[in-house]
Amino acid sequence: MRHDHHFVDSLSRGALAPIGRMISLEQIDTIPDQPRRQMGDLKDLVASIKEKGVLEPILVRRNGPRFRIIAGERRYRASREAGLTQIPCIELEVDDKGTLEISLIENLQRRDLSAFEEAHGIKQLIDRFLYTHEEVSRRLAKSRSAITEILSLTQIPEEVMEYCQEYGISSRSHLLAIAHQPDVDTMLALAEQIRTQNLTREDVRKLKNPSTEEGKRGRPKHFVFRYRAQDRRFAFSLRFSKSEVSRDEIIHTLRELLQNLEAEAN
Repeated sequence: MRHDHHFVDSLSRGALAPIGRMISLEQIDTIPDQPRRQMGDLKDLVASIKEKGVLEPILVRRNGPRFRIIAGERRYRASREAGLTQIPCIELEVDDKGTLEISLIENLQRRDLSAFEEAHGIKQLIDRFLYTHEEVSRRLAKSRSAITEILSLTQIPEEVMEYCQEYGISSRSHLLAIAHQPDVDTMLALAEQIRTQNLTREDVRKLKNPSTEEGKRGRPKHFVFRYRAQDRRFAFSLRFSKSEVSRDEIIHTLRELLQNLEAEAN
């Protein structure tokens, strides 16, 4: 289904007149479906606001007697840390759908989103607001091929995504190489290879496909047992020096590890 008219386009054509004014921070709430999952370090922004104030108003909409942020949550949080009581706002008259659409576009036009945040934000634009790849490409000033590549990151299973995030594998080129692997095991094998061998983008490009026999010969000759608690309170991995390990050997090793820990504690 083609969606030829988006709310953000209405704003850019001036169909809705925004209202600018100072609003108390105590009257403002954050957006529940914030596309940005990590706010990052606010220290520099807080220092800038203390010295120069908030130079760019945040976007809000009225929500009963209060206001809800559409875009500008980092400036809002930094203003609170800086000790401000009010912040410059532009008030827009939009519904929940329009709020999320504007928030997504505003965040995606910035350069400090992680590769995963960017990929899932673009996917929301397509799935929820029926943007075509061409419309996303035009709105974000990226080529259509780049949009297709970025979207391929959403195919990475959660287990692999968590591994990459845990070990700081954030380069888009590294993540794309991982996404192009045929299954979870080869994705994890490549991610581990990138981490343990500190591979650069060029190194990864030179690697053969790990699913091929030639690629398999180049993979690390060790077995890795991974475990994650059901409630996700913790996770750990055991790396063995050989390529095949039986379940009994894993259990024996875990018992040996436990005995060593208990001995050290006593």
